[in-house]
Amino acid sequence: SKERYHEDLLFGKGQAIMKHPGNVAMRRLLETRLDRWEVAPFKDKSGITWEVVNVIVQGGGRFLKEDGNGWFVQVEDEVARQKVSIAFRDLVKRTRQRRQRRMNDVVSLQ
Repeated sequence: SKERYHEDLLFGKGQAIMKHPGNVAMRRLLETRLDRWEVAPFKDKSGITWEVVNVIVQGGGRFLKEDGNGWFVQVEDEVARQKVSIAFRDLVKRTRQRRQRRMNDVVSLQ
């Protein structure tokens, strides 16, 4: 369908996708679980990603991907979980880069 709602999470690149309300909400949701994700053993990370998928779905959100004809189609649950896992990985990377920049700023002030 071409219908997209605020709760939906859209796959893709670019500012329009990044700023879509569902994508913004997912990043905030990931931030609330980032500490758990970072310390979790690998075998537990899948459970945390499923938790995020379930929160989004229970809130009325869908994981949608454009099909090439301008239509958005819902993806399989496992694909949604993989999307969340990749988003966690990217958030960890950005967070570490921010921490490193702060540390470099502190060191340069001394």
